Amino acid sequence: MQNVLGYGGVSKLDYEQRISDEELDTAAKQQRDRLEKAGCTEIFFDI
Repeated sequence: MQNVLGYGGVSKLDYEQRISDEELDTAAKQQRDRLEKAGCTEIFFDI
């Protein structure tokens, strides 16, 4: 089976620091979920 790599990341700076830690976590989870749904078997993530 071939690995499918995915990369995601969120940053408060991207949201001009108007995002709470809870919203940042939610955004990260949503992005990870989308990568998994797209078939990524290995996911690299930066917060």
